[in-house]
Amino acid sequence: GYCDKAGICWTNAPGCNAGSVEQYIAAALVTWALEKKINLREQTIGIVGAGNVGSKVARLCEILGMHVLLNDPPRERKEGNAKFVSLETIKKEADIITFHVPLNLTGEDATFHMVDQSFLSGLGKTPLLINSCRGEVNDTLAIIDSIKSNTLSSYIVDCWENEPDIDPELLDLCFLGTPHIA
Repeated sequence: GYCDKAGICWTNAPGCNAGSVEQYIAAALVTWALEKKINLREQTIGIVGAGNVGSKVARLCEILGMHVLLNDPPRERKEGNAKFVSLETIKKEADIITFHVPLNLTGEDATFHMVDQSFLSGLGKTPLLINSCRGEVNDTLAIIDSIKSNTLSSYIVDCWENEPDIDPELLDLCFLGTPHIA
């Protein structure tokens, strides 16, 4: 790529931001719970993507006393389904859903617009939704419609579609919006 041609050394450091995302989720959950007067110990959280980051978030949520549901199809295929649930189960049972998946445009584990109108219309509760992974995992227009129609109770977003040209309407509607700091 460009860096190689320009003589710029670079390296991939997967998971190096896992701790900061874990701290972001902790701060976001506590802020939301205090503002909404919600006891986190009474909440079920669905964690979609239980890799480096999602596993740390799961441990945090267990420490907070939350009931944790994990969804990670690639890990489930390797490790069996003992500790994983389907996305449908998370959609039906979770009070909070947080995403920690890579952006996969195609294939069995495609995540582009994973959260779309179909996903949101299949929710069993009115959850808080958190996106601190990749903006394009969530369909911005579907999220806006769901906030306006009260399909979602709240939306916390750190990763936006079309960064840095974020949707100002979504910024106005979300409970907490941050500039990809996690």
